[in-house]
Order: sequence, then structure tokens, then C-alpha cells
Amino acid sequence: MFGSVDELTWDTALVQLDGVLDFLQSAGLDTLSGDQELEVLRRLETQKNRFPTVEHRLIGDVESRGTAREHACKTTANLLIQVLRINPREAGARVKAAAQLGPRRGLSGELLPAQFPQVAAAQAAGEISSAHASVITHTIEKLPDTIRDENEDFLEESLLEQAYSTNPYQLAQIAQAMAYLLDQDGKFVQEHERHRHRDLRITRRTDGSAHLEGELTALCAEALLSTLEPLAGPAKAEDGVKDPRTPGQRLHDALYDAALVSLRSQKLPECGGYAATIVLHMTPDHIHNGTGLVTSGHGAQISAAEALTLFGD
Repeated sequence: MFGSVDELTWDTALVQLDGVLDFLQSAGLDTLSGDQELEVLRRLETQKNRFPTVEHRLIGDVESRGTAREHACKTTANLLIQVLRINPREAGARVKAAAQLGPRRGLSGELLPAQFPQVAAAQAAGEISSAHASVITHTIEKLPDTIRDENEDFLEESLLEQAYSTNPYQLAQIAQAMAYLLDQDGKFVQEHERHRHRDLRITRRTDGSAHLEGELTALCAEALLSTLEPLAGPAKAEDGVKDPRTPGQRLHDALYDAALVSLRSQKLPECGGYAATIVLHMTPDHIHNGTGLVTSGHGAQISAAEALTLFGD
């Protein structure tokens, strides 16, 4: 027997939730018609959409209490990576969503509405997904300040109305068109706006490789291209065989070569009191045989054969 909402505690509510999920995982499907199964899927989706709003409250409170510092973590995102075993990008996205869509506190402790109250209410009702919410908040945040101040409520309401009948991909296309209509003078590409939205994220994978994503200012893009283009050309043909690398692979290798040139220049600032360099933990067997895995200073596992290429022939 379930208790009333007033009688519930966090612990008893979670225990009851466990019981409901146990039932749903094991309940027979033979009593459901095809239409009833679709209705169950729709209702489950509604509940899934509501779950992040609980998370927003919890993460927001963890952030305001400074719980991360109590666990020797620099940020709440770092704490979530450890506790929830999620990747850094996901952790950062959850902290950002909590700040945008969760309740806030004023300087005197008073409760304030969410930064995007209409989106938060729709998500709390299970009417939109986290992906829908992300499209709306990201679109509004990218607007120049003057246009956002004048149109934020209108755009939030309009995109929310579209979200009720479209998937996130379709909503993103609509959002892009609406943002353009609000900014036909091209203020999106003005230098100060690009500067405001500059960003670079390097997300490490478990095997030590990484995913690169970001937004560059015009001058940063010019500097990067000017550095990489001389290094990214096709290598000379050997025995009549052309360079087999794709343009993307050549650009990757050029970035790697440029980083090595920068490190070997010895002109980079010191890091932790030491010259900036690639640190590799190797044994004599690694060096002599070129087999096995070596560990980098950032904890990546790299094959000894690949690591030895740093030392040349």
C-alpha cells in the first residue's frame, strides 16, 4: 500500500519507485493490446521526461551547499562524474540544465523561479524531453543580448508550442529559422558575439583518445588555419603511391605536429613548476621491445610502439 504524498520521505519514495519498476520490468504483456502497449510507452515517456526536474533540484542544492568541496572535488560536475559514473560532457550538461531549469535562490535566500520558467514547467509536467529543453535554452542563450532582452519570453513560448508536436531535431531546425528571423541584420556574426560564445571542449575517452568540439573567434580560426595548412598537405608519393590519408586525417596529423612543434620550442609557460612536456611512464622493456602499454601524465594508456615515435628514429 502506498502512503500519501504528505507521508512520504525521500527513502520511502525511492523504495516504492523500486517496487513499481520491478513490477513494470516483469509484468506480462499478453493482457495488453497493441494500442494499449503504445499508450504504456507514451505514459512511460511522460514519466521519463519528469525525472530530470527532480535531478535539477538536487544538483542545484548540491551546488549551493558546496558539497563538491566537501568531497575534494573542484566542481559539482567533477563530483557527478565520480558519484554517478557519467562522462564529463554529460556531467557538465546536467549542471548547466539544473542552473537553467531548476529553482533558484536570491541573495537573501528567497526562492526564485527557474531561468526558463515555461520550459521548466513543461518538463515538470512531462510534456517535453530534456533534448527539447536543451534546444530551446541553447537557442535563446545564443542570441545577442539586445535581441534576447526584447524577445526571450516570446521565443521561449513559441518554441515550447512547437516542441509539443515535433521531435528535437525538427525543433532545432525551427529554432534556427526563428532565431534568424529575429536577427536578420546578421548580429550573430558580429565579432563581440563570437567572442562571447568562444568555447573549446576536449572530452577524454576511456582509451585516452578525445573528442574535440568548440566555437572559435574569427582571429583564432585564422591563426589555427594558418598554422595547420602548411602541415596538412598530402605527403610526397612514395614508389608511386599517393598519400592515403583523408583530408580530415591530414588535418588531425597537422594539429598533432603543431602541438609537438610548440612543446619542443620550450617557449610555453611552465606547468606546475615544470617545463610543459609530454610525460610518459615507461620501462626498459617498453623502450627496447616497443611492446605493451605506457601511461601518460594525463593517465592515458598508449601503445609503446606509438609512444616511441616521439623520439624519432
